[in-house]
Amino acid sequence: MATKPIDAIGEFARAGRPYDYADALRRIAEEPGRRWPIRIPIAHEAHADALCLWIAHLEASPTDFDILEAAIVFFMVAKSYDVAIELAERGIALDATATRWTSFIGLLHHQAGRPAEAIAAFERHVALAPTPATRIAALVDFARFLALFDDRARARTFAAELYAAGPEHPAAWHLGNTMLGCAAVEAGDRTTAAAHLVAAGLADIAIGTFTPDFRLARLLIETHRAEVAAFVEAVARWWTSDPLLLDGYRRDLAAGETPRFR
Repeated sequence: MATKPIDAIGEFARAGRPYDYADALRRIAEEPGRRWPIRIPIAHEAHADALCLWIAHLEASPTDFDILEAAIVFFMVAKSYDVAIELAERGIALDATATRWTSFIGLLHHQAGRPAEAIAAFERHVALAPTPATRIAALVDFARFLALFDDRARARTFAAELYAAGPEHPAAWHLGNTMLGCAAVEAGDRTTAAAHLVAAGLADIAIGTFTPDFRLARLLIETHRAEVAAFVEAVARWWTSDPLLLDGYRRDLAAGETPRFR
């Protein structure tokens, strides 16, 4: 099992020391299974040394997925996206049923500014899911990615499948209701859309594991303020990462103003 990630930069900053590339490389050499989010720029000479260390670890332990994932994260943070993608493809070759590799590839293409390749990677992510449960999880990943571009047309093709997963799949239920609600607004049925908004907020999501989708709330704020307010209160039960933002939404709603939902 992978060791809990530790932010090496934060450790150096708290100790008042400048970032030490030599120490970063030592950590990679000695604890390859730990996901060190160490930011070594591509141009820095330590980057090539880091790549050599990771390759040596992977050759010594070719089926150690903790080491492989740590290497992918390292090069993703270092913005060496093509190196990270190549490593993720290695993961697929070793374990085609592990959808974490395909989701990495989609994210990496996105961060590299290649949206078409990212969409194709997420479609592959869904197609390779080996079980119904992992397919739903892959569709959630894809839906969250498409939300970055507000690509409703593409997301609508599987919104019903997410909704059909039911409340026992809370993230899918939240997103399925959101996407179907957006489609209802476009069709002129705001009453149905408002019902989807309330249901989306009531998804029983574990605290701190998911960020709510406010797209439908933005579409309904002018006509269904009560449902929007209920949605905000509902997601407050499990979205705890930004209490100041939530308080701002509440104040705006109480004052009759329009919140700027992110």
